Amino acid sequence: MNKVVKGLAFLVLAAPLLCSTAFAQETAAVTIEDEGFVELPALIDGAVKNSKTYKNDYSECGLQSKSIDLGADVQGYFVTTKSACGWGASQGPFWVVVQKGETASTVLFDSGYLINVLAEKHNGLSDLDTTNATAAESSTAKWVYDGKEYKFLKSTKEEMMAK
Repeated sequence: MNKVVKGLAFLVLAAPLLCSTAFAQETAAVTIEDEGFVELPALIDGAVKNSKTYKNDYSECGLQSKSIDLGADVQGYFVTTKSACGWGASQGPFWVVVQKGETASTVLFDSGYLINVLAEKHNGLSDLDTTNATAAESSTAKWVYDGKEYKFLKSTKEEMMAK
């Protein structure tokens, strides 16, 4: 019951942020708590499990994924841990992986709740916004693809509660 109350509190507090980003130029949004996650294809599983962040911090966690459209001639995947493994208060680790033919690589690792795939593109792949929120504040980070991986561009913070 306590988890349900915390989850509802997060949604109530995050509603203004989620509504404001809903009118941005995103083409898709995925959260770590979405329905419809599936087992990773072997190539994608290997890309995440070979990443330093997975090996160092999440190696005991199972993984699940959703396809995301990043554009160009790649297949994109949003990957997070199963059963809230390694998660904090409505925030969890996630990786963005791209597959081109028989090659897959992790192009972004972050921790948060929400990822927006934006319409604007750099070097052939869509820009991304990632969102983290607590009862006190929320922050959104913008990421752009440099041809090899996503690079942090800027961050905005919004206070959620009056002091």
